[in-house]
Amino acid sequence: MKKILLSIALLFFSCTGNTQEPRPLTIGFTQTIPSAILKAERTIWVHLPEGYKADGAERYPVIYVLDGKDQFQALVAVIEHLSGENLMPKMIVVGILQDDRLAELTFGKDMEFPDSEGKGEQFLDYIEKELIPHIDAKFRSAPYRTFVGHSVGGLTVVHTLVHRPQLFNSYISLEGALWWNKHHVVKEAKNVLGQPSYEGKTLFIAMANHLETKPSLQQVRKDKSSDTELIRANLELIDDFAKHKGTALRLGQQYYPDDSHSSLTLQAQYDALRFTFDNYRLKFYRSQVDNPGFDVVQRHTAHYQALAKKMGYRIQPDSAELVKNGYAFLNRKQYERAAYFFQQLEQYYPNDPNTYDCLGDLYSAMGDKPKAVESFRKGLSLGDMKETRDKLGALLSGK
Repeated sequence: MKKILLSIALLFFSCTGNTQEPRPLTIGFTQTIPSAILKAERTIWVHLPEGYKADGAERYPVIYVLDGKDQFQALVAVIEHLSGENLMPKMIVVGILQDDRLAELTFGKDMEFPDSEGKGEQFLDYIEKELIPHIDAKFRSAPYRTFVGHSVGGLTVVHTLVHRPQLFNSYISLEGALWWNKHHVVKEAKNVLGQPSYEGKTLFIAMANHLETKPSLQQVRKDKSSDTELIRANLELIDDFAKHKGTALRLGQQYYPDDSHSSLTLQAQYDALRFTFDNYRLKFYRSQVDNPGFDVVQRHTAHYQALAKKMGYRIQPDSAELVKNGYAFLNRKQYERAAYFFQQLEQYYPNDPNTYDCLGDLYSAMGDKPKAVESFRKGLSLGDMKETRDKLGALLSGK
């Protein structure tokens, strides 16, 4: 494998003075991979999440996006925002760049493009047998994978779901060109959507408006013009899905009447990821927090067990979530519940000085001065925090 060749940077310059050199904010880097299947070197863009360590213990799910030059940067921004809010996991993002997108992202021939022969199966062989193994070997990847594509990339996503469902856990088709080859992939999907191989998998379909007006989906269904063929092909797949009662595949869909084929991608990426990871964040409601009979520990444990089952690996609770929940109960003087979350913080984040600042607050509130002093001192031994020093000083001085 060749070494990393080039950093991809978004450059933001500071105007605060002349004493500081502008520094790039890097969102990813480029790699080239020799492909025996495609008989060429291929380029990918890779984004590693904040906190990623090559020698660390944490692993990250991977999201693969086609048409990387157009889709990579927006997708990274959406994922960074949502993962920062703990609405989805931090992810490795792989942008796949196309050399000949019409050939690589289509299957068979379409009468409108008589000179183009789809070579999508060969390109999927490259993704399955070379790209995914490369990412898994080079980076700390988790077994959960997502596939994203726009237009003919969306066609590739749906084709993969139909023919190679084992490759990915979640599939996101943004304005998929399902009209290709007389809706061939939609016809193929009719016979497989109800199969057990789709257990635990998700598909999100995004559709834009192609008319001058803002028609409803009911009006779109009645329009037989070529302008609506793309969205009608997607609706056909959605209707077929609805006929498979009890199917294991979970389907999400969204129509964007105010967006065009190209403008919907950013909003649709956001909505698709919210749908895919809709139960990722654990939230306690006020009625539960105020109810002394509510089993907080069981709720927390069950949530992470369910996540581990869905994602295929153990999920580590987010530190900010543990802190927030701990103080929610501490402020209500529910010390046993607060202790559970702060002890979880110590289990998962034993080298974070803030962990012991939280424990110190707990013991102080409980009136256990020796343990509070011990916790604050341990926190300061890991990193100087003024707030912790002030609390320790107040305890030692008897204030």
